[in-house]
Amino acid sequence: MSKKNIDAEGSKAKRFLSVAEAAQYLGVSEKLIYRMVWNRELEHARLGTAIRIDEEVLLRKVRELTVAEYKPGAISLEGV
Repeated sequence: MSKKNIDAEGSKAKRFLSVAEAAQYLGVSEKLIYRMVWNRELEHARLGTAIRIDEEVLLRKVRELTVAEYKPGAISLEGV
């Protein structure tokens, strides 16, 4: 039987990632995650010296930084 991450109320519990896990999850370097934390570009929690990042916060940041698909002719530069 698989173990699920469920809290006492039966809803899905939050998952907090370490810097290394967050970097691996996104396929980026730990240095980038640390820089985003240092520059306060990424919400995080500090537990002593440990940094933890809510998985939902990480996904929200990715959506925020996602560039829309390029569609030729969608933007007109006439009159600029």
